[in-house]
Order: sequence, then structure tokens, then C-alpha cells
Amino acid sequence: SGAAFAVQKLVNKKLPYGLQWSLLLAGAAGSLASYVVTRAETQKCSDFWIYLETGKSPQELAVANKVSQPAGTFTS
Repeated sequence: SGAAFAVQKLVNKKLPYGLQWSLLLAGAAGSLASYVVTRAETQKCSDFWIYLETGKSPQELAVANKVSQPAGTFTS
């Protein structure tokens, strides 16, 4: 959020708008960045947990599931 706020202050010289908009945009950018990082880290943790339980990576399991399913069988 701090970096986004600094960028907003630089942009504010070209496009003047109020401090409340700078804070709002910085907060939104910080929240989005936090969400992206949290999602990526959660996926890595989930993949590692699957590996610990099965001994295979999620990619290996996906390939194994595709090979073991007969043609025309759909899973939901």
C-alpha cells in the first residue's frame, strides 16, 4: 500500500485529485496485491499437502486421472 500511495502521489501531479482518492486507490491496490500473493502461497501449500499425502505432485495426479478414465467419461 505504501508503494502504491507513493506512485499515486507522483501521478497526482499530472492528474490532480483529492487525498481521499489517493488513499482509496492505494488501499485497493494493496488489497489486490495481498490477495494475489495469498492465493499463490495458498496454492503452493495445498500442492505440498497433496504431495505429502500421496507422494505425487498435483500435476502427476492429473495426468494419472486422465489416463485411468475411459474415453467419454466426464467428472464433475
